[in-house]
Amino acid sequence: MGQGGGQGMGQGGGQGMGQGGGQQGRSQRGSGSRQNSSQLAPLTSAEQEGLIHMREEEKLARDVYLTMAERWNTPVFSNIARSESVHMGALGNQIQQHGLLDPVTDDSIGAFTNPKFTQLYEELVAAGSVSIEGAYEVGRQIEILDIEDLDAALEGTQNETLRRIYQNLRRGSENHLRAFSANL
Repeated sequence: MGQGGGQGMGQGGGQGMGQGGGQQGRSQRGSGSRQNSSQLAPLTSAEQEGLIHMREEEKLARDVYLTMAERWNTPVFSNIARSESVHMGALGNQIQQHGLLDPVTDDSIGAFTNPKFTQLYEELVAAGSVSIEGAYEVGRQIEILDIEDLDAALEGTQNETLRRIYQNLRRGSENHLRAFSANL
């Protein structure tokens, strides 16, 4: 699942508390948090790929959790899905600020640009639809994947903004992992 092996998810990905979401009410002048692409340090191709991958992996987590929330009507899935939406926004802001093409061209549940995410979505939903315990285990698997991919993304960037976002996302994934584990 992670960069070094597993179920073919590749590098990048993650959950947690992204930087960049929830910027409403803040002054953009002098904050340094919002810059146009001409003011940003350029990203390497590996950093760009990681950012794009992570954006779609956040969508994967959100979409699976929304599907499990509907299937099992349990608050843990809907609460964490809301968090994943914030994370998607934080990564989407970075993609936009760096002038990259956003892989989330269709925000419908289960719609992905990368076919590996489509396949993984289908597999995870199938496994999580068997039992509530299976759904919690799917949540654990997603968060473990995210932590692995975030570690790889952190190793692959020196960009301070991305590092801060990835670290926040990783902390969020650790919290989500604890929440799913507590229900097993």
